[in-house]
Amino acid sequence: MSKLLNLENLCSYADNAFGENNWSYTITNQVIDYVDETETTIAISCTTSTKFYVTNNLCRESIGTSTIVSDDKLNAFRQVRQTSFRESLQKYIDVFKKIRSEIEKESRDYKSKKRCRNFGERKVYF
Repeated sequence: MSKLLNLENLCSYADNAFGENNWSYTITNQVIDYVDETETTIAISCTTSTKFYVTNNLCRESIGTSTIVSDDKLNAFRQVRQTSFRESLQKYIDVFKKIRSEIEKESRDYKSKKRCRNFGERKVYF
């Protein structure tokens, strides 16, 4: 996956893709997978399941994970939860960006080339 974007940029991308106020989400599950604490640092891993809704009745679930190592316990818990949610949102948006890219590529290919199929002795262009 590409570099994790901040929440404001991700929401902006979603607004552009689906229309402002045409999408929503629900965090369905958020689990702290492990906590490993030493005298000076803490390592925390979190998994977040998020369900995304678009107004055309499209619903998709995405899962994000994050691991944070920090010397500040409270900040580490907050950060790992937020980062795993952002990853699930970015995965969701990336799927649609890939689909859009493929559609645009197919459209460009179709316009730039005449497509031809052989049916017996006849060639059919479309």
